[in-house]
Amino acid sequence: MTNVGQTSNRGIELQLNAWLIETKDFSLNATFNIGHNKNKIDKLASGEKEWILTSAWRNDVVNSDDYRAYVGGTSGLIYGYVNDGFYTVADFESFDSKSRTWKLKEGVVDSSPLSDTPRPGNAKFKKLTPGRSQQHQSLSADRSRPYCYWQHYSEILGRFWSECYL
Repeated sequence: MTNVGQTSNRGIELQLNAWLIETKDFSLNATFNIGHNKNKIDKLASGEKEWILTSAWRNDVVNSDDYRAYVGGTSGLIYGYVNDGFYTVADFESFDSKSRTWKLKEGVVDSSPLSDTPRPGNAKFKKLTPGRSQQHQSLSADRSRPYCYWQHYSEILGRFWSECYL
């Protein structure tokens, strides 16, 4: 393995503990935790400023640079496509009955690398602005309830305010 760069992480975390009931044979306590994290790429190997990589999820898609890393950016940046509905007749300028092909209007995205030749009814995609594969915030809450020699423990864990590429 090779070190390919340097990152930094900054964040804050808050945890609250409460002992709700405490007796000789029984106790009940609860914990609440919330955190926020932000990372940054400080430098890349060999002094490079940006890396553009592909996951090769589909070999026939041109310009499928879906992973990027650049100095000053966050780690886990992912680019891709997002569904934009379906082509309708209104998306096309004309239909050539001899070649049986539709001509897209100017400004309408050509999704042919992902959904075959554009025609009404086919899926329409647009290029996705960057998303992240990591969450920014996390939340957990748990409780512990011992009774004599038995212990019951439950926890709720959540991650939110994240952007994820699917």
